[in-house]
Amino acid sequence: MRRRNAVTVLGGLVTVALLAGPGAGASPADGAAAVDLTNLPIGTEVTTAPQAGAVYSCQTTFNGGGAFAYGDWIHDDGTYDVTAKPHVDGSVSWTPDFSTSFGQTGATRGVDTNGLPDHPTGVFPISPLDDAYQFDRNPNSIGVANDHMALGSRPGLRTTPTCLGLGRIGLLTTGAAVFNGLDAEGRDAVAYEIQDACDGHPEANGKYHYHSIPSCIDDPATGGHSPLLGYANDGFGIYGHYGEDGEVLTNADLDECHGHVHQIEWDGVPRVMYHYHGTYEYPYTVGCLRGDFMASTPVDCDLAPPDNDFTDVDPGTDTAFLDAADWVDCRGLLTDTALRPTSTLNRKYAVLLLWRFLGEPEATTTTTYTDVPADAPYHEALDWAVENGVYTIGSDTAFKPTKAVKRTQFLVMLWSLLDRPADDPDTSFTDVSPTAWYHDALDWAVAHGLFRAYADGSVHPSSTMKRKHSIMWLSGLAADADAWADHAGTPPDALRVL
Repeated sequence: MRRRNAVTVLGGLVTVALLAGPGAGASPADGAAAVDLTNLPIGTEVTTAPQAGAVYSCQTTFNGGGAFAYGDWIHDDGTYDVTAKPHVDGSVSWTPDFSTSFGQTGATRGVDTNGLPDHPTGVFPISPLDDAYQFDRNPNSIGVANDHMALGSRPGLRTTPTCLGLGRIGLLTTGAAVFNGLDAEGRDAVAYEIQDACDGHPEANGKYHYHSIPSCIDDPATGGHSPLLGYANDGFGIYGHYGEDGEVLTNADLDECHGHVHQIEWDGVPRVMYHYHGTYEYPYTVGCLRGDFMASTPVDCDLAPPDNDFTDVDPGTDTAFLDAADWVDCRGLLTDTALRPTSTLNRKYAVLLLWRFLGEPEATTTTTYTDVPADAPYHEALDWAVENGVYTIGSDTAFKPTKAVKRTQFLVMLWSLLDRPADDPDTSFTDVSPTAWYHDALDWAVAHGLFRAYADGSVHPSSTMKRKHSIMWLSGLAADADAWADHAGTPPDALRVL
């Protein structure tokens, strides 16, 4: 795209004032309006330790090449307008070859590519006739760059994150590599370097790569979470700009490595696990690496639990509760050899499950139910549950340990774990009275996404609780950082949040 420019040298760099012509550059996905793309902060944080909003770089000195000039998209106040950047002209098509595969046991993932993207690129080397040449004279040609990543399919979390080099930090599903947010001079690559219309360019060996989530990848604003767009070097997924509720994410939503934990779809299974996100602000994708192969790290039951040993859970058909089953098995919350997922949850298992979740706390009083033997394996759990108001149903004399727990009763038990918080928005369901004894618990559960109505707006309050649903609800509560943020007590060790 041709534009007339006035050029000024920038201490080795050249400052170029764009005088005429329409704005150029990438066309960010719908939803980017939540971030001011015309005044993005130029990234300057290059650190020697993990830090939010920064690149934790293995390299501390930089002497490479890159763009030698910039234009009026760079502002004097330390911000830049990504919508006003020019891009490298051209539309060259390639033959990509990107694939993923599992090892024999399923514990490893292979990611293979020839390095060529599935979308057109600009013409490289940059032509002197291209307006981009006034800023960036990238002399490199795009070529085949065969690459293979051997990753853990269920990576664990390192105790201490690791730094990033200047090369590939991950591979995206377009077939091309993603590098960190720095150019060879240690500057914000997205702000200063000139890429093509898909936000990529080649390095010295011909490897086409991005420094951010490319505009030519499919990351639509659907009102929900972004899809998986690639894999980082540590095996964790790289997702797009949108969070759980479809909001555009910023650095404030992510940790020091540019990721966070919640339920995502991973290899076709809903799993609570760590993952990275792209943002429109620096460092754009991965800021440091949180993960490692499961085989070389201690077992992390909460964020990367190994496959469960339940004899009646099928990984192929039981995907809806597979992650929860892995978690409760690894944590020892249910110790039977079979999960019995479609069986009803009874009272003794309900109090055992919640007592174990909280770390088996001791009670100071002893219950005297006539139908509970003194040596019952659930006696300590029951004593704790009654003393702390977690179990409040039934009579004062008979516990009825094998009686089925209703859905609303279990909701109240979960709600009671956090001392029954109030002030959640009122809910309305077709089969729930506004004065129902469990209504506040229902309001709380809906507010935290633990519970939703059936298609007809009902909740079936008298229906019994299935064991598979009980572990799904408890896993969801364990993964909800907001639910525990205002809890006055000591959070359990089994929380599925960082």
